[in-house]
Amino acid sequence: MAKPAHAGGSPGGNALDLVEMGEFYFLNQKYAEATKVLQKALSLDPRCVKAYYTLGVIHESKNEPDRAREMYEKALSIQPDFKPARDHLDRLVGM
Repeated sequence: MAKPAHAGGSPGGNALDLVEMGEFYFLNQKYAEATKVLQKALSLDPRCVKAYYTLGVIHESKNEPDRAREMYEKALSIQPDFKPARDHLDRLVGM
């Protein structure tokens, strides 16, 4: 499986830690907190594929397919072979 490009690392930053925190909030259905933390991760590392992907999953969970698609497409524009984003995008487009 392909590793996400820039999954967490701007120099001196902690984007990956923030993504993990965002995933935790998401799993606990705290979508606003998850979104806030993931946006902070993107402010540290604008190429954080996993942050865009996780935001896509959140939007998909909130029945916001257009926003979800936008996040998956952003992740794929950075790393075209990021399979989780491709799978979710393909499923959304097929709806």
